[in-house]
Amino acid sequence: MTTKVWTKKITQKVIKDLKKGGYKVRKEDMGYYIVDDDTNKVWKHEGVDLFRAMDIGNGYLINFHPSLWQGEF
Repeated sequence: MTTKVWTKKITQKVIKDLKKGGYKVRKEDMGYYIVDDDTNKVWKHEGVDLFRAMDIGNGYLINFHPSLWQGEF
């Protein structure tokens, strides 16, 4: 799992790109998550969220599995 802090602008672009790439991104109270198309539950890999973006006021705390960017999902 990788953790970063991104600006709102970068986060919005990444979420838009994830959607273009075929991922279903859902906004919940605690932030944005990739959800499984079949179960509509937060998509997890090795027991952790595949992608999560949480608003921290002056940006977003991002948690993601590194394999997400390598096209392994």
